[in-house]
Amino acid sequence: MKVSGSISKAPNKQRTKKVASPVLDLGLLEHSVGYALRMASFHATQRFHKVMRSFQLRPAQFSTLVLIGANPGVRQRDLCETLRIEKANFVGLLDILERRNLVERRSEPNDRRRHAIFLTKEGESLLRKASHTHAGMENRLKKQLSIGNKPDFLMTLARLR
Repeated sequence: MKVSGSISKAPNKQRTKKVASPVLDLGLLEHSVGYALRMASFHATQRFHKVMRSFQLRPAQFSTLVLIGANPGVRQRDLCETLRIEKANFVGLLDILERRNLVERRSEPNDRRRHAIFLTKEGESLLRKASHTHAGMENRLKKQLSIGNKPDFLMTLARLR
């Protein structure tokens, strides 16, 4: 199979990838699981950005809100470990969510150096709306992949962690 990706100028002067055209022979990549996963990840991420644009959420920000919503009072360290994000990078992400009034850090009563993280009312509202949009995106991806049993598929992918 031959493919290529070309770069073109979008109206807003950002560079975007066009759909692949038959030019390059993929060689061993044609049968590479890792390459297929990378391309699937790229496609899913692009779709995420498109559907979540109105919420102004990046994938890591959305994942962070989901985890905080499911685990009120979670510690920053636990979020970093779960999302596989370095603490130094995560502080900036959390600062952005805090400036948008979506999350709040509260000092823990027993150790004021540690902070428990909670969604604000605005964060809960945004997460509800964004989660609904995300569910629609997930359903479209599932249909596109012809996944009969989503839990089995996710368990299979989890083995790669």
